[in-house]
Amino acid sequence: MAAELKHGRLAYVVVHGTHEVVLARFTQYDSDSPGYFTFFGTEFTAWPEDVEIVELAVTRSV
Repeated sequence: MAAELKHGRLAYVVVHGTHEVVLARFTQYDSDSPGYFTFFGTEFTAWPEDVEIVELAVTRSV
């Protein structure tokens, strides 16, 4: 599923060691970097290998 991750994509993820599903935004400014997830309402971030993606969020442009 990592191939579907693009900068700005939203996903529901579970951080390893927790049981909570949270909405996170994938950020990747440079295609050579692995990118990271940021969590809404917090300053917490996590690397892709530290989370399990439950589902990619459906987003639409208006």
